Amino acid sequence: MISRSSDSSAAIKARPPVVGIVGGIGAGKSALTRFAAEQMSLAIVDGDVVGHEALRVPELKTRVVETFSGILSDPSTLLVDGEINRKVLGALVWGSDPVSRQRRSTLEKIVHPWMVERFKTLFAHHQQSGECDVILFDAAILLEAGWDQLCDSIFYIETSDASRLERVQQQRSWNNEQLRIREESQWPLETKKSRAKLIINNNQPLSLAGRDFVQALQQLAARSSKPAPSHVPHVTSN
Repeated sequence: MISRSSDSSAAIKARPPVVGIVGGIGAGKSALTRFAAEQMSLAIVDGDVVGHEALRVPELKTRVVETFSGILSDPSTLLVDGEINRKVLGALVWGSDPVSRQRRSTLEKIVHPWMVERFKTLFAHHQQSGECDVILFDAAILLEAGWDQLCDSIFYIETSDASRLERVQQQRSWNNEQLRIREESQWPLETKKSRAKLIINNNQPLSLAGRDFVQALQQLAARSSKPAPSHVPHVTSN
């Protein structure tokens, strides 16, 4: 836990860095995050959670329904008990074909501006609270959406294809084809890897991968001595 201080240099040094964690679907980011949270004080900003929040914002929900309900043979399936049916919406936008890509781009134009502002608010809250060493930012399309501009560093979690497939089969009941379709909606893994400042090898027991992850986070937190920016870089949606 970082202690508060009235000394301005201490306050500067205490600013927790924002670390974006990226990798393939099923790379084990959540397991590493849980491990690290037991070893140090972390704040976690989850892009999926914020995305779900966005779909519950009344004006955004209305725009999504108006935009996509006409595509469905049964428009009523897009809303369940007044909430967006994410499974139905996902079937419309996830895929590598041109139609799916266009629909996904349309959805992103609706929800991403709100999500960026929400990320900024969460980061500012955690940075000002003095209650964490590092802010972990986990979002499936962190790089694709340009949200890496909000980060101080990017860590890539490297995991074998076999391990990732086994994980999504167990956790999400996906098969190989479902994993392939989702991954084709994202950047190639080598491209993501090339954008990272550090690579964490998750092809080893969690105790070892977690140790490496914690050490890297602790070192970054110790080096973080720059003052909080007066503004967060502007991120535009694709």
